[in-house]
Amino acid sequence: MNQVPDWNINNMTSIKLKLFEIMDTKDKLNLLFLAGFERPPSRSYRPSRSSRFELMTGVLPTFATSSISKSACNFLAAEYPLNFDSGNKSTITLHHHAGDSHLYYFLQLVAKKYCVIDLPSVSDDCYDYSFVSMMPMMAKACGDLELKFASSEIKIVCLTYFDESTLESDAERDASNKCKLYLFGSFGKNKW
Repeated sequence: MNQVPDWNINNMTSIKLKLFEIMDTKDKLNLLFLAGFERPPSRSYRPSRSSRFELMTGVLPTFATSSISKSACNFLAAEYPLNFDSGNKSTITLHHHAGDSHLYYFLQLVAKKYCVIDLPSVSDDCYDYSFVSMMPMMAKACGDLELKFASSEIKIVCLTYFDESTLESDAERDASNKCKLYLFGSFGKNKW
């Protein structure tokens, strides 16, 4: 029996939604983290050793990325325990809601652990100046999310792909450091 006509595939969005539907949890997590994978910097770029956050270019806020490299896939193929329950379908789910006569899609992600970081101010003793290059992007994100950029409600959440409490060697920790996502937003308004 041919089921393809029943899939109602008529545009690129419907193709992506169908792919998301038929992927298993681990594949969905892999694709999400591959979209945010830390790429090697260009030759002209010299990051500081103290930088915790780097502006990542070429990352799309969807599963539609053409910049996935083989080396990135190799990091995620490691057999270290995950920071997610890959056997649970509700670990990563796609939802939608209508607003402004548009249909908006959003991911719901359930990690075992995450780290919350306050948005630093320039007056902080340990201010990380790599934030300077990210300020315009974060200010735009706040505008898009209808959040106040200078507000204390703004947080940064770090999600790791691997369960860092189980990693023992420097190589394992190095792999984990390359497989992190940072979310920027508000817990109170649940906007990220």
